[in-house]
Amino acid sequence: MTADENLLKVSRFAKAVSHPLRIRIIQVLCPDEPGSMPFPMSPKNLAELLDAPLSTVSYHVKVLKELEIAYLVKKVPRRGAMEHFYRLKPWATAALLVLMDQDLR
Repeated sequence: MTADENLLKVSRFAKAVSHPLRIRIIQVLCPDEPGSMPFPMSPKNLAELLDAPLSTVSYHVKVLKELEIAYLVKKVPRRGAMEHFYRLKPWATAALLVLMDQDLR
């Protein structure tokens, strides 16, 4: 990976953690232990867990996906719509664990 690619990742991560709700979403999506893989979560799951409006959570998950912090794992049909499930990208998980000194919860 080049220095420019590293700077781009740092820039994306800084923008991702610039909003309190995105930080909370990242914390929920982050595995408890380095190398483990948490269950993917949908904006609906996250909204319920974080007690936040679904539309707001959906927007912030979309931002995390656009910043390449989170990625789509699967789509599941639900009552005529599609529920999307996301995980953090491994590099974002590693950055978060380092940034927060592995003390997420």
